Amino acid sequence: MSNDKYAFWITLVAGPILGGFFAYFVSASVLNEFAWCISGEEHCVREWISATSGWAAALAAAVAIGPLLGQLREQRRQTSFVLGDAEPTVDIERRAYLSLRIRLVNWNRRALYLRPLQFKMAGKSYNPRSILRSNENQSYTSVGDYGFTIAGWEDRSSAPPFSELAIELEEDGKIGDFNQPILVEVVGQLIGEGGGSFYRRISIDRWGGLLSS
Repeated sequence: MSNDKYAFWITLVAGPILGGFFAYFVSASVLNEFAWCISGEEHCVREWISATSGWAAALAAAVAIGPLLGQLREQRRQTSFVLGDAEPTVDIERRAYLSLRIRLVNWNRRALYLRPLQFKMAGKSYNPRSILRSNENQSYTSVGDYGFTIAGWEDRSSAPPFSELAIELEEDGKIGDFNQPILVEVVGQLIGEGGGSFYRRISIDRWGGLLSS
């Protein structure tokens, strides 16, 4: 998206420059009665325009390559999604100072194994006091602090498998620390041939806003 934005501004600047350059030579040749080519002289307006066309074409190609690369990346992303190779997603909501709701959606055809989540605040690690988990097959149940698996999205006609966690952290720290951002580390593995590691490091501010991911 950012590359398309830069390409737009480059085009916006390069277009008038090229147009003005061309208009200058045309007006100079007409209004000042410059000959397109003067007998006995090696340089003329015609040769200037001919030389200009080369670097103008190169500049136009450079401007166009940004959107083309963006389209190629988007096409690859869509192809990965169709083949079931899309990345799982993690959405985090901070409902109170020590309360989080995390939704993990597995858009991949492979099952996703998740290790115990890690939580840090003000440089200190915090343990979960309770973790309740729900998914497409059950309501909230207590799962404790251990890893779990989200099934792969094999039936593409149905909604993707997900898990939603309601987490309460232990009150182990200074009261002032509770106003600090919470850093959540999600580590897992996509199980099966062609799978790989999965990692997200997400920081949520005291108001629930996303600081980094």
